Amino acid sequence: LAFGKQVGKLDLQAQVGPDVTLGTEVVGVGVVGGAAATYLASETVALFLETAVTAKNFAWEGGVFQFDTATFGMKFFPTAKDRRRDEINAGATVPVVSRYWQFHYGSLSMQYNHYFQ
Repeated sequence: LAFGKQVGKLDLQAQVGPDVTLGTEVVGVGVVGGAAATYLASETVALFLETAVTAKNFAWEGGVFQFDTATFGMKFFPTAKDRRRDEINAGATVPVVSRYWQFHYGSLSMQYNHYFQ
């Protein structure tokens, strides 16, 4: 389930949903969700901040498995006058809350998207 709203140059959205595990020995329901904000600084540059929440194994004796992250970065639209057909992203992801997931210190990423019409 997701909701979004555009307020001037700011795009906001939030989502939440179930994470269902059906296995031969394990059956469980978890929660996934997050929120995102993108600020269009100009026709060709945007800044973004995103969060992701994962929680499952609520009935486990050791406690809830939880791994939440935050991602921030920039988007570039080199063809802004052509309806933003191209998009280049650069960002970093860092763990905010981590229970039972060790040795993840974050990541850097870049991506390119071309939208066909």
